Amino acid sequence: MVKKKRRFTNDERDALNITSKEAFEKYWQTTLGEKTEFEKSHEKGVAGAGKKITNQLASAQEIVENFAPLMEIVKALGAPFGGMAFGTLLGREDQINSTLVDIQNRLPGFRMYQNFQTGNTELEEKLQDTIVEAYKSFIDFSIEVSRFYSQRAITRWLKALSNTTRIETTAATVGNALLDVRRVCDELVDQNIHDIKIQNEKTLISQHAELLHRQYTEKLQKLRVLLQVERYSPENYLDQLAKRRRDVAAEYDTAAAFECVEMSESFKDWLHSATSQVFVLSGHNDSYATHCWLSPVALKLIAEKTSSASSNPANICIFEMINLRNENTSFEHITRSLIYQLILSSKHGLSKEQEVEKLDRDMEKYSRLVAKSDAPMHQIQETLAKILAQSLTLFDPGTTVWVIIDRADQCRTARANETSGTKNQQRKALMRTLVHAVEQSPITMKILVVVNTSDWDVQKYADDFGQEKEESLVIEKFKDENYIYG
Repeated sequence: MVKKKRRFTNDERDALNITSKEAFEKYWQTTLGEKTEFEKSHEKGVAGAGKKITNQLASAQEIVENFAPLMEIVKALGAPFGGMAFGTLLGREDQINSTLVDIQNRLPGFRMYQNFQTGNTELEEKLQDTIVEAYKSFIDFSIEVSRFYSQRAITRWLKALSNTTRIETTAATVGNALLDVRRVCDELVDQNIHDIKIQNEKTLISQHAELLHRQYTEKLQKLRVLLQVERYSPENYLDQLAKRRRDVAAEYDTAAAFECVEMSESFKDWLHSATSQVFVLSGHNDSYATHCWLSPVALKLIAEKTSSASSNPANICIFEMINLRNENTSFEHITRSLIYQLILSSKHGLSKEQEVEKLDRDMEKYSRLVAKSDAPMHQIQETLAKILAQSLTLFDPGTTVWVIIDRADQCRTARANETSGTKNQQRKALMRTLVHAVEQSPITMKILVVVNTSDWDVQKYADDFGQEKEESLVIEKFKDENYIYG
């Protein structure tokens, strides 16, 4: 093996002083020529030794033809060894990379190695080391063969008779070294195939996710247009929630409402049972107050359930705070908002084709109805109630949907000359829709409704809400005896 500070003979220096593949092949053919001439004149005396090394020499010739880059003498790296990649032979780490780059750039036959130079993986480093060792072993073998066949006849004859171990050893080393290169290359091929497979799987998953998102967006846009709702902004709703909380806190001592309601057994049952139910908090307070004194309960529950929903996909919370100064607080506006929030919250619900097709049909029917100026109001209300109930089928079994509505008493049309009878129709339509949704829901549905009794005595109209199941609706009145203000 060639080592650092080794003293070379003239023949060895000739083997090292090569600058191209062509020069190397010429040198190698000379070596083979010397071997052939030797065998012609010494067939009898060295037949055994010749047979032992013939296959190794043939193997080395294949190396020249098939693995030329391993044998190619790279561009000169400095005196005194001319064009030999002496940095590789010395094994100096700082020259290995530059030598390998020089080899792969000059020899197209070594492109298989170029394909592996994509990173600094452990296998790639192992391949570098293996190639260097193969390169060194072939040079040693070349020098040994050249040295053996270029000696005087008597010397060759004596060595042939006595010992060919050195040639056999170096020839075997070349063969083993090249097998090592092939083995490591095979390992890298397997590793690259595995990496490509993993990357392709990731790409396919990403493309599939993009496709699903695009399909989801298109379906959602279609439903939104049919439903005639504005784009929903969660941030805007949360801003409204924060403002409502500040306004209510400025008027009431919120602790009083919490204490009163949370001690109610019926409220506890609604809160903790697995039964779908509409629970109405009917708050009786000073008729001159802007807000209902029970509103803090709804606001607190919204905060708790939206927080829980963010960490638990099986808990969904939507809410509607009917704005006391909003011009559009009609049944249609509120119900459309609830439906759209449900669709947005259903995550993968729009991938359920049959359910979405039913929604499409009902929404198209609604769109045609509202386009008619003489469409009966009860048909519009019934269609929206059906759509709300149908939207619940988008959720997976085991899901719990919380719906919280603050100030249902403010549900009304935007007409300035609206009569009390018209207001009642809007409010009753909302309650009928909520009760119908609970009774038809395939999942657990918890609805909390806060009503200011001073504006609407909800208990008085309970028989008009279409209740068919006893447990689907509970109305409980709470009176603020002291009119507590903050």
